[in-house]
Amino acid sequence: MSLKYQFKGVAIGIFIATATLAVGYYSSTPDNNKIAEAENISTEDAIKHLENEHYFIMAENEFIELNEKLTRLETELQRLEEEVEHEDELDDSPTNDEQAIEVEDEELVHEAVLVIEAGMTSRHIAIELERLNIIDDVHQFESYVLERDIDRNLRMGEYDLNSTMTTAEIVSVISNP
Repeated sequence: MSLKYQFKGVAIGIFIATATLAVGYYSSTPDNNKIAEAENISTEDAIKHLENEHYFIMAENEFIELNEKLTRLETELQRLEEEVEHEDELDDSPTNDEQAIEVEDEELVHEAVLVIEAGMTSRHIAIELERLNIIDDVHQFESYVLERDIDRNLRMGEYDLNSTMTTAEIVSVISNP
C-alpha cells in the first residue's frame, strides 16, 4: 500500500474523531432551559445571589466616589509623610521612646525604654542600646557581657535605662539576679 493511501486513512481517522468529539461536546452542554433562566434573571436577584456569595455590590457612582476619596487620602498621606520627614530633618530632639534631660553640668542624659524580645542576642541588645543613646560603644558592651558569660542570663522585658548608667549597672538590670 502506498504512502498516499496511508495519509488519506490518517486524515479520515482524524476527521471522524474530531466530528465525534464535537457531537459529544455540543450535545452535553447544560440544559438549555437553565441557560434561558440565567439570561432572564433580574438585577435584584443577581445582586442578592452575589451578596449571598459574600461579594460587595455598589453602584458605579459609589465606586467613582470611593476611588476619588482614595486618591485624596493617598495625596494627603504623601503630604504628611513629606512633612514628617522634613520635621525629622529639622528636629534633632529624642524619639518617642527616649527623653533628654539636662543635668546641672550641661551634659545631656538620655533616658529610654529598652525592649528585649525573644531571640535577641547580646549584640542585638548592644546595638539597640547604642541606638537609644544609652551606650557609646557596642563592642565594649558586648565584650563585657561575653567575658562574664552573662549573655545567657539576659531576660526578655522592658527596662527603663539612662545614659548615666555604667555597663555593669545596665547588665545587672537586664540580667537574672
